[in-house]
Amino acid sequence: MVTTVLRVSDLTASVAWFRDRLEIEPVFVSPPDATEPLAVFPFAGAVLTLWALPPGEAHRRAHLDRTSYVVVVVDADLDPIHDRLAAAGVEVTEVAPGADNVRFYFFDPDGNRFEVSRPATEPTATGPAA
Repeated sequence: MVTTVLRVSDLTASVAWFRDRLEIEPVFVSPPDATEPLAVFPFAGAVLTLWALPPGEAHRRAHLDRTSYVVVVVDADLDPIHDRLAAAGVEVTEVAPGADNVRFYFFDPDGNRFEVSRPATEPTATGPAA
């Protein structure tokens, strides 16, 4: 098994956000007194682990274009996914063309970035078709 690990400032709040906004149930949540609290979720056919930052530390949202992030590739129209997330109160960007895809980003409460992407079927404004 392979997992992607994202750091969060408040594990309890993040678990609630994933449940309420993304409608995903964790398969594991550490007990409250755990030394390194984590929560594990099934996510787009993979595993996503939320790992609590030390108390008092916060995730910095600066330099998002220079950090790792989760990408979900779908073979479907992005608008319904985008609209469902926006209606659930998730911060989303507009659906826009990339170099070889169409994509949008959404963010969790700590500013962790997720991309939802579909390969381009025709050339985009910034690149050729896939």
